[in-house]
Amino acid sequence: MALLYDDNYYKNVEKDIKELRKEYPFTKIVAYPYAKPTKIELKVIAVNSRIIRECNAEADDFKGEFSKEIKVIIPFDYKNRGCDIYGGSWFDIDKIPFEDRHFYETPDCDYQFCLGVPQSFKSLRNVVLENVKTAEQMLFAYESYQQGLTDKVKLISYSHGKKGMDEYERNKKRYRAK
Repeated sequence: MALLYDDNYYKNVEKDIKELRKEYPFTKIVAYPYAKPTKIELKVIAVNSRIIRECNAEADDFKGEFSKEIKVIIPFDYKNRGCDIYGGSWFDIDKIPFEDRHFYETPDCDYQFCLGVPQSFKSLRNVVLENVKTAEQMLFAYESYQQGLTDKVKLISYSHGKKGMDEYERNKKRYRAK
């Protein structure tokens, strides 16, 4: 299988990470490649800078029972398919209705988040930043629901698979028509 690596990957990701850090300052590069081609991996505390400032918070304030720490793996073709984001080991899937589970279980006790439909990523200016924003919204929505603060999971989401892709296309056409 051929890698989808191109020479601009590292330059593009570094630019996107710089912008990501403005919004999510508790971002660390975990796996920075020393030999090409290797995917870049990040550890991000998915809490935006506004909340951090308002709470005068530190990274450790967002770890623990409802941890906001996520792992972000940036594939070579991330601008076309998005990032792979893992976290939420605290999710109680027995409490989350099946239709609101926008994540997949993984063998290492974390969950891989569903962050959008494939055709949406090409239109984003910074895929890494937008994927982390979506993960942040998901973490807060699942926490609020699990704690009983809301009576339903409040997410802007699409169905899985082809049905979700069709919903996205219909919404995109409606948005353009306005």
